[in-house]
This record gives sequence, C-alpha cells and structure tokens, in this order.
Amino acid sequence: MKSNQNIFSKKSHYVIDAQLRKTDSLLDKDLKFDTAVINIPVSKDEDEEIMKYLIQRFKEKTFDNFKMEQINEISEEKEVKIELCKDNEQILELWDDLETTLDNLTKSL
Repeated sequence: MKSNQNIFSKKSHYVIDAQLRKTDSLLDKDLKFDTAVINIPVSKDEDEEIMKYLIQRFKEKTFDNFKMEQINEISEEKEVKIELCKDNEQILELWDDLETTLDNLTKSL
C-alpha cells in the first residue's frame, strides 16, 4: 500500500496547487458548473408503491373530487340593500355609529 505522501507528491495536470497557480489565472476562462438543485431519486420500491396506490385509487374510483354545491338562486333574506349617503351629515352619523360599535366590541373583549 502506498503512503499518502507518495500519492500527493505526484504532479498531475488535474491537480492544481494553490502555490503554483498564477494569480487571477481563472479570470479569463469560462467555468462551467452545475447550479441546479438535484432532486433526490425515488427508489424503485417507493416508485412501485406509489404506482400500486394510484392503480388502486383508479380501480376504486376514489379521487379527491369533493362535491361542490352550486347556489343559483339568491335568497331574499340574505340580500342586503344599502342606501347611498347623499349628505355629509349622513356620512358623519354612519361614522359615529361605526365608532361606537367598534368601541363596544373592543370593550367586550
């Protein structure tokens, strides 16, 4: 078995020594390197387990489709009609009503 000193003492064109490298020598060269995040590969067992689960869901026709009820008619009870304020006095009265309501709510908490 070779010693570590013998392995590292050999000069190779792949190994670059910081002391032998010229200053700023890589500034003129385009370097290619991977920056993308590599996804962890799914093992074959996990892949087969997922496929079995999906096939079972298709056979049983159990999907995550939830029933959504559409309401086409607007009930008159829920419909709220708001009258527009035409005067500044009405706006001030509404503002005062809102302030008192908010004050009452904060006091009750």
